[in-house]
Amino acid sequence: MKTFKPTYLYIKTHNKSGLKYFGKTIEHPSTYPGSGLYWTRHLKIHGDDVTTEIYGYYIDPETLHQEAVAFSKNNNIVESKNWANLRPETGFTGGDTSDSFTNESRKKISERNKGVNNPQSKLTKSQVIEIYHSTNSPEELSTRYGVGTGQIFGIKRKIYYKDITASISGFPGQYTGKKKIRYIIPIDAVVDIFLKEETYAYFKKKYNASRQVVKNIKLRKVYKTETEGLVAAGSVKKYKLTNQDTVDIFRSCESNKNLASRYGVSVETIRNIKNGDSRKFFKDEF
Repeated sequence: MKTFKPTYLYIKTHNKSGLKYFGKTIEHPSTYPGSGLYWTRHLKIHGDDVTTEIYGYYIDPETLHQEAVAFSKNNNIVESKNWANLRPETGFTGGDTSDSFTNESRKKISERNKGVNNPQSKLTKSQVIEIYHSTNSPEELSTRYGVGTGQIFGIKRKIYYKDITASISGFPGQYTGKKKIRYIIPIDAVVDIFLKEETYAYFKKKYNASRQVVKNIKLRKVYKTETEGLVAAGSVKKYKLTNQDTVDIFRSCESNKNLASRYGVSVETIRNIKNGDSRKFFKDEF
């Protein structure tokens, strides 16, 4: 039977990220960095700028155990995203090991290792944002940041580093140095284009998407993965007219010229409405 040694319970708080870790040690907590698996990975990525709080010093093992278990339970240190612990602290066990993980612990690791938190990540949050907004060529960005052009396109399309790019508003920076330009459309914009019923002019203005690109998205010729599971594509209005507008125009006794001026369309459009052309004249349906 091992001889019990007086033991500290401590709380570590990372000063930059705010992440906390609850642990035990027979050393002085101010010099002991902590041994939890996720906690030590976090320190490698974000540095060791940490504040240490001594929770208690125990010479009785039973009291140590009761205090450690109670704190773990009351603060929900395994499930909470505010804590790096992957299993409850008992006061006796060492740092987290993979063979002791619960399903909650494994899910916690998976969620926290996404994007820049992944130990294999080469990019910081600020670099991801810089890449998203940059108008430099993918090749230049690839060289500058030490990643492949596939990652550059993935960031601009919000496929990679979703924990960062999902909250970025606005269109990604576009490289216009080549004669033939292929504009990059983020995933959320693809879904919006697929579902929304609007004019081609609207999609061009908001997403810089050409008529052909809009058609290809709605016909699922491109971006098939992004539109998979969506029920039906929204139609595209060819003119800025609502269904009620077309009814009012059809019934109106005003001149075609006056109606065209009022609704902001051509006289030919007014004439076609009054001639009873089918709805397909006014919409592309997919």
